[in-house]
Amino acid sequence: MVTAQWATTMRAALDQDKWGQVLEAEKSYAALQSELKSYVKGHTRMPLNTTALFNRVCIAIELRLKSLDDIDDDLISVSDLGKLGPVLEHILDPTQPEFPLDMTRWSSEIETMPSVPSVPAVLEGGSLLPPPPPRTDDGVYMTLQVDTVHVPDPTAYVRPFVCCTVVTASGHLIESPQDTPNCRARKDDGLVFENQVHLQTPVNHIRQGSMVILELKHYKPSKKKVSTRCYAVLELTQVQPGTISLPLYKKPTDFACSRRRKPFGRHRLIVHVRLAVS
Repeated sequence: MVTAQWATTMRAALDQDKWGQVLEAEKSYAALQSELKSYVKGHTRMPLNTTALFNRVCIAIELRLKSLDDIDDDLISVSDLGKLGPVLEHILDPTQPEFPLDMTRWSSEIETMPSVPSVPAVLEGGSLLPPPPPRTDDGVYMTLQVDTVHVPDPTAYVRPFVCCTVVTASGHLIESPQDTPNCRARKDDGLVFENQVHLQTPVNHIRQGSMVILELKHYKPSKKKVSTRCYAVLELTQVQPGTISLPLYKKPTDFACSRRRKPFGRHRLIVHVRLAVS
């Protein structure tokens, strides 16, 4: 499979890099980067979040190439880049791996790269889609606005965002997940987002029992990775215009609803969502 080939190429490049074989490592990194870019260009219907993941990997490789080109410019280490091996192996999986590097560490360098299509998307993880084009059939579309996620100690979260995923009752993806940008503000009792998420599939065409999973995610500097903190579930039978309060549950996220959900926190914590249909 092509993802296994990419992971093998990455391992070979890392080995060359570790042994000080600079020219060989540069050639291997550049070849891998070219393969990844070519794959994206040849798959124009790939989900936006998958494309963003490819972009992040290519940018990380570019940063390492710049480091090899200038020994005094250590932008990204071999150890950092080595964390991308599992990402490459599973980059095309329906449930994608979380990107393990904090790209804001190199934001000034990334902003000077002409090949980066969207710096905010790379740095903040936002991948919200516009409303789908008007249809002439009986399709009914839903827009949900994530207003506030009520959690204890909201100041403790680093770059929190909400990932919205539409799945069937058995946990299979219906459409590409969408990430909100980082929260707009913090209140004493929660994180304020006020971001609209436009579902791309008509709700009246979605199989009964399907649901929208809202995951609160945040960056953990100590582990240098994005982690899920808690989640909420919106049953699509609940779709009525207006504001709805959804309880928060403990991770790990149960997309298939295969076990009993456990409340997040000792008190009833909720997320406020406003729904609209058109």
